[in-house]
Amino acid sequence: MQQTMNKPELSFIIKDLGSIGDATLKLNDLTAIIGPNSSSKTYLTYIIYGFIKYLNNVNLIPSSLKSSKLNVIHDDLVSQLKNGLTFSIDMTIFDANLLVIINEIAANYVKTEAAKNLRLDLSSSFDLSIDIKNIIKATDIPLSLDSGLMFLKKEAGMSAVNGLINLSILDKSLLSSHNPNEIAENLLPIFSILIIRQIISSLLKELFPNVFIITSERTGIAVFIDQLRSLVKERDDLSENDKIKEVDVSAARSKITYQQAVLNNIAEINSINSQLEKSFLSEGDKHNNLSNFIERNINDGSYDIANSNNISFKMKNDLSINLNASSSSVKSLFLIDTYIKYLARQNDLLIIDEPELNLHPSNQRKIARLIAMLVNSGVKVLFTTHSDYLMNEINNLIMLNDITDNERSSILKDYQIDADATISLDKVSVYYIHKDEFGNNVLDTCPIKNGIYEYQAFDDEIIKLSNLSEKLRELL
Repeated sequence: MQQTMNKPELSFIIKDLGSIGDATLKLNDLTAIIGPNSSSKTYLTYIIYGFIKYLNNVNLIPSSLKSSKLNVIHDDLVSQLKNGLTFSIDMTIFDANLLVIINEIAANYVKTEAAKNLRLDLSSSFDLSIDIKNIIKATDIPLSLDSGLMFLKKEAGMSAVNGLINLSILDKSLLSSHNPNEIAENLLPIFSILIIRQIISSLLKELFPNVFIITSERTGIAVFIDQLRSLVKERDDLSENDKIKEVDVSAARSKITYQQAVLNNIAEINSINSQLEKSFLSEGDKHNNLSNFIERNINDGSYDIANSNNISFKMKNDLSINLNASSSSVKSLFLIDTYIKYLARQNDLLIIDEPELNLHPSNQRKIARLIAMLVNSGVKVLFTTHSDYLMNEINNLIMLNDITDNERSSILKDYQIDADATISLDKVSVYYIHKDEFGNNVLDTCPIKNGIYEYQAFDDEIIKLSNLSEKLRELL
């Protein structure tokens, strides 16, 4: 793929979400959000996750966008389809309007999907907008799509998409009554919309990564997976059964109050089986240290997956324990380990809510190393955290990256750190949430001093704790 000189810089601009008044978050290879409890950190990650999932579903892209330029494309496509089954679309119009189109889709996501994804009453709607620096031109992105119904093709650097409609798979009732080699005229606008949707979807996949989320509810999911499985099945059956009255559907769905990200984690565990293909992070020697990191460094054992109904943890003494009876750390790490071994794709965005969940401080530091290794392997990571240990280990890995090779080798050996866990500062962005003068939560970038991040939010509490301890010792 031919791209601009610099990689795209993708920013999410969010206002009035939960307790957050203002947040601008630019995704980096590794992006961390720290802040107090109930500061809407999780809501931020859920909105980013939900929006990218929304973009990845071509059927959810609105059929009518306000962009006048898209209307021009739409009208021209209808005219072309009247005259034959082939068509050509000028991609320079997308070059000039892609960011406008993305923000129209973002507005539609907020209006139609966000409240359902968050399970919140968003009566006072929040705002979501996207900014992209160094945006890839549509003319630079090669497109090739053969859906059976339509064929689209564009080479990199070309200014037009050429396409062909395949009538042979269409129901005869959709064809013109006077000419069976033509689409019925009243359907031409629908075909035009389908074509535009497919082109937009293909362009967006080059800008927005495949996204996978690991929620803080993951430990509870592992405990109650049997009960949750039946709820998810009930929800899916309802969505597919048109015979059930709408009032009954609404009543049954009201029992399922989990947010979409949590429901997706339940469904992902429910679909796990021993036949899953290994991810790119489990292939060959390059990623061996990463694919076995959790069992080698933290769990002291491995997950045994026969199917979603029989997930167990096998200890090194060959004792096997059902997942829902295992330790909290084993449950907490299960989805992370499964993602690495089976689900990861190159250039993914992996979102983790509180990676340190249920972990001892020493293992919190190891999770920081695992995250850095994921980033260096080609997976972007966004996480929220309350862990001073995790974030200070990120600083250590940044400093390790900047020292001489000889010094680095010695420290890596002494502290048993994998060589590919060091990370450069320019790959890392850290944000913290704090109160502004009006009492609203705002998101700011953490300051950098002497080449590492300063975590004032943690440091203030550590100083208060130390001062209190010193004062009490004086009084004893």
